[in-house]
Parts: sequence; C-alpha cells; structure tokens
Amino acid sequence: MGTPLKDRDTFLDQGIDMYLVSQDTACRIQNEVHTCHAVYCEECLLDYLADNNTCPIHKDVFLFHLPREPQFVSGERNGATTLDQITDDIEASKFCHKLFNDTMNLYDREQIFDSDIKEKIHATLKYIGERYNHPSGLSIKAEHMAGVMDVVREMVKAHFKAQAKAGEYKAYKSKDWLPKMNKAVGWKHAYRLGL
Repeated sequence: MGTPLKDRDTFLDQGIDMYLVSQDTACRIQNEVHTCHAVYCEECLLDYLADNNTCPIHKDVFLFHLPREPQFVSGERNGATTLDQITDDIEASKFCHKLFNDTMNLYDREQIFDSDIKEKIHATLKYIGERYNHPSGLSIKAEHMAGVMDVVREMVKAHFKAQAKAGEYKAYKSKDWLPKMNKAVGWKHAYRLGL
C-alpha cells in the first residue's frame, strides 16, 4: 500500500477507475494507494468522498490528505516593507535617484497614463527592495500612492522642461526630489551627497 495522494482533486483524477455498467457509470478505487474490489455508483462515491478521505469499506485506508485546518495567529503577517518604513537616509535617497532616472524616458510620450507612472514606481520598488535586501519586497501604502504619483508627474515635467530648453533650464538632481518624497511618504530623511 502506498502513501495517500496530496489532495482530493488529485485522487479524483488519478485514483478512480470508471467504466459503464449498462447505462450508469460505475467506478472502483484503484491506484497504488489502495485497490478496493467494491463497485460503487459514481455519484454515491463522489458524495462520500466530499466529506471523507477513507475508503468507504476499508475505513482505515486513507486515500488522500485533507486540507489542514486554519490556524489563527494573533498579530500581523510580516509582509513587504512599505516605503514609509524606510529609515535609512541612503536607501531613501537611492529610491528618489533611481525613480528620477527611470522616469526620464516618459517625457517624450504624448500621453502618459497612470499605469505608465505606476510601472516606473513598481520597477523602482522592486530594484530597491532587492538591492537593500527586503526579503518580502517593498511596497507603497495605498494612502501614499497618490502623493508618490504626483511627485513622479513633477519629475516627468522636469525632464520635459530640461529637454525643451536644452542648456538653459536648470536640470534637477535626484536630491531635489527627496523633500517632495519625504512629504508624500512621511519620511524625515536628509539628502546624502553623491546621489
């Protein structure tokens, strides 16, 4: 006798041999877990297996594993670190620097959709999350997303102005965006030189 299959669906796919008897479908339990020579009405067997994981005749034979009962645990699951939880000044500055650079190619589009902006934000979150070893990733709380998107819109406008007035317009540096991002996310970070 083998080990029970991992779940009910796998068992129903692999552990039942069905065949026609006159005009009804009959079936037998037949696989490496257990071979029962009893013949069952298909509907009756499926009804039984909806609430049980043993052979209807050999009750000591487990055919498949039942799903585990849920366990309720107090507290919160450790999920992704949210942007407002970043306490490292260098990481915050790098986020602004990377986002500013990643938005540079958006300025030449005639129409910039919210999805274009969110794509750049999520790509930057992914990059910073991997670079600064956030095992569950890095995300933005819903209440901060609108503010971050406004900052990105300003970044795109700055890129546009810089290109439109080649040389005359003071190009922004990523350090110029840290105070705006601080306000949008609730950080209290200082700009680090060199970023």
